[in-house]
Amino acid sequence: MPRRNSKAHRVVSRIPGTARISPEYQESTTPLSAEDDDYLESKSTTRKNIMDVEERRRILESDPWALQVKAKCVQCGGCTRWIRLDQRNLYYGGLWYKHRNICREIRRLKGEVIPK
Repeated sequence: MPRRNSKAHRVVSRIPGTARISPEYQESTTPLSAEDDDYLESKSTTRKNIMDVEERRRILESDPWALQVKAKCVQCGGCTRWIRLDQRNLYYGGLWYKHRNICREIRRLKGEVIPK
């Protein structure tokens, strides 16, 4: 695989007017092989671990700290507040997981020491 230019180039000389980029940071002119093409093609078509709506719903409903689960919000079992979920996707629990990890009532009920 060819070498790409680095974000930060290493300068070989510190004498003003004589600076040049170190050869190890210069871009290679070696053409891509068929192997490289296959690798790049497969990387662009593979999907990251994406769960479907039903799987995300099941995970949220199985959470012991979630009292009620709706498509766009979850009721916290510690503080009983409704926590809005990400509005772009149904049952996307990123904001719920963040709340669950910092909720003072959940931490208190778990027996953790809560700093004031």
